[in-house]
Amino acid sequence: MNTLPIVLACSLVVPAYQQVLPDLNCPKGSFRDNRTNSFQICTPAPEDINSIQVYACNTTHDAKYICKEGFFNADGAGQLVCQRCRSCEDLGLSVAKNCSAEQDAVCCSDEIVSEASSETAPTTAASSQNSTTFQNRTSSVDTIVTDKQTTNTAVTGLTCGRNTRLDTETNSCKQCDLCSYVDHDLHSQQTCDPCSEGTNYSNLVYCPKKCFIEEPSVAKVVISILLGTLSPFLCIPIAILIIPLINKSYKCHQ
Repeated sequence: MNTLPIVLACSLVVPAYQQVLPDLNCPKGSFRDNRTNSFQICTPAPEDINSIQVYACNTTHDAKYICKEGFFNADGAGQLVCQRCRSCEDLGLSVAKNCSAEQDAVCCSDEIVSEASSETAPTTAASSQNSTTFQNRTSSVDTIVTDKQTTNTAVTGLTCGRNTRLDTETNSCKQCDLCSYVDHDLHSQQTCDPCSEGTNYSNLVYCPKKCFIEEPSVAKVVISILLGTLSPFLCIPIAILIIPLINKSYKCHQ
């Protein structure tokens, strides 16, 4: 029996299955996690164009990626989401803390900086485990700057920074979810805008490509698993159907 048609048929069926759910293919490479004493899949390169690799994955450790200069990771310890650093100069403020790969810049007004150096000025600077807060009190306005966002507390309300929304119940600024954003500094917007095609890039924010990828449905996953299980058995009947056609075509050309 001529096995060439069977090989040709299988070569058509298997790639078709692999194309249904490419995300199910395991990424190449692994490393040994000493904490769990097990092999783990290497972290793939992030899709963020503003990220750089510190070192590659090998048998002893995972790969490490950080945001390049001028950007910081807005998602903390989670997925790398590089956002452009806040420009204090563009906001008319002074730099209290420079932007790094892990956090945004901290800005404060020149008035706060000058008064903070004076022992008699009505200005306080409080430090905590996670942030440093500069506060300047006047008769009608309080200006507060933290290393998470710049906020102005005035008689009229609170002003938040990029990628945060105003929570009126707690009178505080809340971080936007991963697939949503606010493309403004110093605003009072109460909801974050969802990431969508055509509006996911700006000077301040960046929406990851994964926000636009539709998650596979249960039906699609089930069908793909069935195709993967049955594809070797489907090769034979397909080959049986193709062989007569190939033989007929071959005889016609003799």
